[in-house]
Amino acid sequence: MLIFITGFMGAGKTTLGKELAKQLKFKFTDTDTAVELLTGKSIPDLFDEGGEVYFRMKEQEVIHSFINKDNCVVATGGGSPCFKDNMEWMNENGITIYLKLHRGVLFHRLLPEKKLRPLLSKLDDIALMEFIMNKLPERDFFYRQSKIIVKADKLSLNEILKLITENPLLKQNSSIAKT
Repeated sequence: MLIFITGFMGAGKTTLGKELAKQLKFKFTDTDTAVELLTGKSIPDLFDEGGEVYFRMKEQEVIHSFINKDNCVVATGGGSPCFKDNMEWMNENGITIYLKLHRGVLFHRLLPEKKLRPLLSKLDDIALMEFIMNKLPERDFFYRQSKIIVKADKLSLNEILKLITENPLLKQNSSIAKT
């Protein structure tokens, strides 16, 4: 079974993915890390070199590389589901989970780390909030296509994990994967 975690940057996809993989005894992969390993370059360097489209093409290559893998949790980049047919492909080949957070929560999470993120690094605080307010609705269209949606604003990591692991879709596929 493949599990793809989607959601806006700063939603906690990597943190959740690592813990979910540990609980399920699955492997864990973060697409950003996998893209860096594939290209031998950092994400900011890839953005500088070829722009967002170039980065998204490499990210798609990584996502599609999971076609023959099993028992893996993948934390996707915030824009991954919006690029080409990625969301459709992930839904056809695994279980997708949307980690949904309010834009205010995302703003407070992204503010201290914006310098580390190529799409945010040059934004002041007001521009960051405007970016979130503009991009989130655009991306939410794709995220909402996920098979499982978790409204995570007021939930602890353990509560989120419990909601996911007790979801009938995950339980059903988990028992199939083990037989």
